[in-house]
Amino acid sequence: MEIIKKEFIEELSLLRQRSINNRKQEFNIFTVLHKKTAEQKLHSRFIASLLDPKGSHNQGDKFLKKFLDLLEIRPYECIAGHKQSLESFDINHIQVYPTQEDKIEMDNIDILIHDNSKAIVIENKIFAGDSNKKLDDGTYQAQLLNYHDQVQNKLNLHDGYAYEKITLVYLTINGRKPTLYDQFKSNKVNLKFIDYIQFIPAWLENCMVDLDKSHLRDCIRHYIDLVKSITNDFDLTMDLRKLIVQNMDEVYRALYSTPLENKLDQHFLEQEFKHIQWHTIHEFWHGLGNRIGLKYNVNVSIPKDSVITTTVHTKVNRIMVLDFNYSGNKIYISNDSKGFTWGIITPNQNKEWKEIQGLTACSFSDFQNETIFNMIDKENQEDVINTIITVIDLALFRTNRSISYNVQVLK
Repeated sequence: MEIIKKEFIEELSLLRQRSINNRKQEFNIFTVLHKKTAEQKLHSRFIASLLDPKGSHNQGDKFLKKFLDLLEIRPYECIAGHKQSLESFDINHIQVYPTQEDKIEMDNIDILIHDNSKAIVIENKIFAGDSNKKLDDGTYQAQLLNYHDQVQNKLNLHDGYAYEKITLVYLTINGRKPTLYDQFKSNKVNLKFIDYIQFIPAWLENCMVDLDKSHLRDCIRHYIDLVKSITNDFDLTMDLRKLIVQNMDEVYRALYSTPLENKLDQHFLEQEFKHIQWHTIHEFWHGLGNRIGLKYNVNVSIPKDSVITTTVHTKVNRIMVLDFNYSGNKIYISNDSKGFTWGIITPNQNKEWKEIQGLTACSFSDFQNETIFNMIDKENQEDVINTIITVIDLALFRTNRSISYNVQVLK
């Protein structure tokens, strides 16, 4: 009988206790009314309402100034030219979208702050992917760059220093980069990253400093608690994943052959492992999609989060499909009970599907498969992505490199 390492058991028990503490949550108005990760209807609207000097919080521009002060400290990414001074905003003429009254966004931008001559564009992403824009030439423009152009046109900011007047802000759970990131480097734009783990709680705690006990203070506290519950869950999952990567053999045995002696630890591992599965699958498709998008300058459609959730929690063999258009053809990469396959549909409807060698029978509905299980480790996940990219490269090469309209079915 294999001996489970003592250090692993001790670390697992500590994580289990953290999980218990995370779930000791009192009544929260936000979680009663919404799914706690609802980006548009919950997070963007609440943040925008606090940033609006005309908002019903009746604090004027206090919350906005604190946000701008904290944002000013953050370093710029990909900046070309002079830095924009956020202090230069005309607070008296600030408009914030979505509006509190009718909940209307401007041009589908999650949060927009402008004074008719300068603007801050905030794209809010917790777990969702980017919605990049397809251009007339078939290439794609990063979502935030598209919003930059829309705001530039809307506010008529077309002089030689337009790039100084618009700041792009990418808000995510942990400060990750947007897809098609290289496009930001070649454009004259100001880009900042902020996150839910540090920036948003710090801003909100600062907002509460001068507030007396009131419904507003209670609501902000409820929202801080909500954000911390999301980030604590995320941190717990990432720490558990790190522990698993360090003890792959022990975890595999505990899940699929020899359960742990402590039944509470075993139950915790089995339940939390579902979150590890979800994040592993989610990260894989986003990673593969990003690599393909950058390599071929295309927009990539990846499986919806709901499909991943169904696969993880029901073990139903839902087919997951990544697809993109390239030179008039549709390329597919899919995963189901048969493992990984790829396919192509040409403009004249010629079709071909093939298994990806080495990844057959590797289904995301079965983490007992060692190849799938090992993808919990990001290095192994990257190896699988590299294998798929190599197959796609070969496919494109075999179709005369550009997959022209007279392409014939691959043999």
